[in-house]
Amino acid sequence: MNRPLTIILHKAPGTRPPAENLEALKQAAAARGFAADVLFAETNEEVVERAHEAALGGAEIIAGCGPDSVLSAVAAGIMGTSARLGVLPCGSFNHFAADLGIPDDLDGALRVLAEGIAEPVDIAEVNRQVFLNNSTVGIYPRIAHEQEEEVRRSKGHKVKAFAHAMTRILRKYPSLTLRFKMGGKDLVRRTSFIFIGNNEYILEGLRMSRREGLTQGFLDIGLAQRTKRADLIRTFANAIFSKRANEPQLEEHRVEEVHIDSRTRFVPVALDGQVKIMRTPLRFKIRPKALEVMLPKVA
Repeated sequence: MNRPLTIILHKAPGTRPPAENLEALKQAAAARGFAADVLFAETNEEVVERAHEAALGGAEIIAGCGPDSVLSAVAAGIMGTSARLGVLPCGSFNHFAADLGIPDDLDGALRVLAEGIAEPVDIAEVNRQVFLNNSTVGIYPRIAHEQEEEVRRSKGHKVKAFAHAMTRILRKYPSLTLRFKMGGKDLVRRTSFIFIGNNEYILEGLRMSRREGLTQGFLDIGLAQRTKRADLIRTFANAIFSKRANEPQLEEHRVEEVHIDSRTRFVPVALDGQVKIMRTPLRFKIRPKALEVMLPKVA
């Protein structure tokens, strides 16, 4: 008899085949010994609701199929229950799966769910919004938010929309004067970019590398020093084309909690790639080993 498996499929453009094909997904799960119950959600808020309902209904493994923001939504939905997170890397970028050593193909990921082990990992949150990878405040979420508006207005190509958004935002050269409370210190900084990682990242400018682990129990904070507009434009161009360059230095901190306040009442915040408009102050904190995830067995 096949084991039950709940899969929440995010119906978004970033999802790739065969996840978009319901029968193919069920057959792939059946080949690994699962009877899959596939639930659909069109927004991350719906993902949270579906995951929470499934967890309360006794589901043991609830797998998210979509970009990393969908996995964060599933994690938020199962927090405080006995359900375990399953990772099906169905999105355009699968940083969380890569950092945990989960294969990027559907059958390989299903094999982890069938033969792997449940291990606790850290999660992070800001104002009770869960994220698994990282969050950014400042210029990047402003550009991403403007990109979303551009796509919505013109129904155009995302790359072109990003270029237009980047040009508009960088022309204004936005920076924020922020107050930080962390590690027992009160700091004031004027910066254009703040990075908050769930565990340690090795950063190259505004780009990030893979994490070595997800049980270190701290937030990895990076504050960009103010830099010239031309340097910011070059940084983003290098990030898009994956080129190395002399990037602006970051002031780094490792803390369990940080409060960020601003004169601006609402600021755009990126959480695992999804931009939300959030009210200040922003209260970030780590929740050590708060989520059980199905991981590959170590040989």
